[in-house]
Amino acid sequence: SHAGTYLLEGLAKLQEEQRDLKIDLIGHSAGSIAIAYMLDAAAERHPQFHVRNLILLAPAASADVFEHGIRANEAMFDSFRMFTMEDALECKDHLVPGVYPRSLLYLISGILDGEADSPVVGLRRHTSGESPYDDAPFIQVSQFLAQPENRLVLSRTRDDAEEGLRTLSARHGDFDNDVQTLASLTAIIAK
Repeated sequence: SHAGTYLLEGLAKLQEEQRDLKIDLIGHSAGSIAIAYMLDAAAERHPQFHVRNLILLAPAASADVFEHGIRANEAMFDSFRMFTMEDALECKDHLVPGVYPRSLLYLISGILDGEADSPVVGLRRHTSGESPYDDAPFIQVSQFLAQPENRLVLSRTRDDAEEGLRTLSARHGDFDNDVQTLASLTAIIAK
């Protein structure tokens, strides 16, 4: 069995045996893609499977993967939060200085996904709902992130931001080691 299938089967079995078991899923970058596929598989094989908190950090999932795996399975989780960067920070995050002048998500969107400027959920410009990103599939993701409130946390947040809504990540790789982001994850999970 594949690792993802093994994990899903194990979690579903544990949750069936321990009804009060709380499952929180956190995915950074490509981890968002794995989570989207996991939820899609869970909807088909384990419709009772339930996640308390679904948290994505600078997700590399395409809008289509997000739509089919996460948004279509919204009933499978109680809460959603996404941490990512404002576009100005994304543009300053030079993946390979002197060679590639943007972030990893820009590289994925611009080159690796097969078409120029393919929609990536972690790129704020793709989820802003503003032209030229104001039609399908961009607008569905934008609407999902807008309601309910606080689904989207854009770096860098103010010092007085509420617990669970703080991040100072300035690079794609910061989200899994930034002190403020980690404190936000801890606050979310502790509730």
